[in-house]
Amino acid sequence: MQGLFEILRMCRHVYTLTMEDRIARGKLLQYEQVLALYEYGDVLGKTKRLSLSHIRKLPEELEQLTKGDLADLVKGLLGELEEGGES
Repeated sequence: MQGLFEILRMCRHVYTLTMEDRIARGKLLQYEQVLALYEYGDVLGKTKRLSLSHIRKLPEELEQLTKGDLADLVKGLLGELEEGGES
């Protein structure tokens, strides 16, 4: 996506969702190499990896994104940011 790295550069925090399989690790490595190649090391520096291994099922419909394991994970992250005084 053209412009994605510039959008990520504007963020205070970048969360990268990961799985624990060979293909996912390869994609993550490729993403990190592209960031380095195009000099977006600052984006990589504020990136936190989050494992999806405990997420049982991702929502199939957009309307369901506010419910389930993934929504609970995001709500917890937002709560941590609020407690830390960041937005």
